[in-house]
Amino acid sequence: MAMTGGKALFIDTNILIFATDVDSPFHDSAIAALTAAAKGYEELFVSCQVLREYLASGTRNAVERLEEMALNIDEFRKSYTVLDDDSACLERLVSLSRSVRFGGKQVHDANIVACMMENGISSLLTHNIQDFKRFEGMIDLIAMG
Repeated sequence: MAMTGGKALFIDTNILIFATDVDSPFHDSAIAALTAAAKGYEELFVSCQVLREYLASGTRNAVERLEEMALNIDEFRKSYTVLDDDSACLERLVSLSRSVRFGGKQVHDANIVACMMENGISSLLTHNIQDFKRFEGMIDLIAMG
């Protein structure tokens, strides 16, 4: 378990994507959300999955951006606590599948929730509130703004 008490926030992939894409219409909102999070929470978290998703998204149509994206990940690793997607998270995901209906690409969102729960983190900062609505009551959703 990562948490030992205190106010923690998990950051979804889309926030990192928008924060590092100056051409995104959501860039300023993502920067503002991360700045507020750094002031309002004791610890900010991402997972290995989130960093893989960030790398995949950023290089999907521009493999030449691989070095830039890798440098960004290095910075994220300095700024945020990175949680492993380990066997305990997998067990939590399987357990979660017995109480919440999800499938296909939704498994990735469910895995984020499982990782959060396994590490005692209850708040998620995301732009995609709708993707996580099925987990309300289990986690607190914080909209990017």
